[in-house]
Amino acid sequence: MACEVLVVGFRAGGIPEIIDHEVNGYLAEKNSAEDLARGLLYILEDDERRKLIGTAAAERFKKILL
Repeated sequence: MACEVLVVGFRAGGIPEIIDHEVNGYLAEKNSAEDLARGLLYILEDDERRKLIGTAAAERFKKILL
């Protein structure tokens, strides 16, 4: 996240505490390969969205560290 790398993960463990769905990453429903695939497409299909989410991810990471 600190390097603006986008995260697609499951709503499990501590992931939902860090990722805000469709703001700084994508949260797929637990154990749903279909939703995980939707998340990957959501991130990859739009260059502008990818930039915005990447920037938001880096900002979120900075807030976690402070």
